[in-house]
Amino acid sequence: ILIVNSHKGVIIVEPNTLVSSTTLVQALWCARKAVLSEKFRVPQINISMTLGTVCHELFQSVLRRQPKIVSPAWLLAEFRRVILPKLILDLVILDVTIEQFEAQLKPYLTNITTWMRTFLPAPYGNNTPLSDGNKISDIEDIEMNIWSNGVGIKGKIDVALRTAKNRVIPLELKTGKSSYSIDHHAQVLMYTVLISELEDGKLDSGVLLYLKDGTETTVTPSVADLKGILQTRNGMATFSRALNIESFPEPKLETRFCGKCQFSRHCTVLQKLAPTKSMLISEEMEKFTDNSTLHLTEKELEYSKQWLEWTFMEWKADRKRKNMEGIFMEKPKQRFVI
Repeated sequence: ILIVNSHKGVIIVEPNTLVSSTTLVQALWCARKAVLSEKFRVPQINISMTLGTVCHELFQSVLRRQPKIVSPAWLLAEFRRVILPKLILDLVILDVTIEQFEAQLKPYLTNITTWMRTFLPAPYGNNTPLSDGNKISDIEDIEMNIWSNGVGIKGKIDVALRTAKNRVIPLELKTGKSSYSIDHHAQVLMYTVLISELEDGKLDSGVLLYLKDGTETTVTPSVADLKGILQTRNGMATFSRALNIESFPEPKLETRFCGKCQFSRHCTVLQKLAPTKSMLISEEMEKFTDNSTLHLTEKELEYSKQWLEWTFMEWKADRKRKNMEGIFMEKPKQRFVI
């Protein structure tokens, strides 16, 4: 007999339906936005995201190439040689000159250099213990992809570190200012779970590194946090398996952040089309929905409903064609062919 209660154990629903760690983290804030951002991907280019991408590439480039001396000058040269040629069009769209972009990039280069010299093992650094007390012995992997039907999650870990105690821990890079973020901590927690699936099942801590100010934070797994995250994952897997207007995740009760959400129009149209009482909705959200869709006629709403139903049909057909859930039912050799 297996006992699952508030103190131990958790049931994973639809384990072969893998929810990405990014979608799962977004769902902790707003499940509806998480689904919309996954299904209605909108290309975005802004200076913060571009800086983040560049910093990730440079950090990982150091670990891959392992130069004899890591310095801001080496990182800047690497940026100009490898990354800048691919970035020109984005800078034009952003209306930012190369000089302006490099001026914003340089503080990050200093922090990357400091971290490398402090924590990497000799001869690259001083091998100072991380915030969780672990010393790095090697780089296990970079952009480590893990798919686990044990917990029904998939994720890509920025850097997997091998410690002196022969344990593997995740290092997650963030380019914003250091702050306590539930999203960031939840993401690292999921990575610790994924790594434990590959290792011996034991949960180790993970590390968050904020490159803007060089702050490093240890993320220690707790039963309560993990159960909450995995319960959210179960909900997302259920929505993913049977996605339609009636079963769409419920909106938030408060609307103070909805006005700035890039998916507010999608969300309110969906809400307007939802059958009465099929979703719990606050009076505040109902008013926000009415105001946001006031400009749409009944005919336009009817077309929107038809278009959404077609879109749901396309998603289901694509899902059936790919049959990614079935990959775990195949033998390892057959999975490789797939």
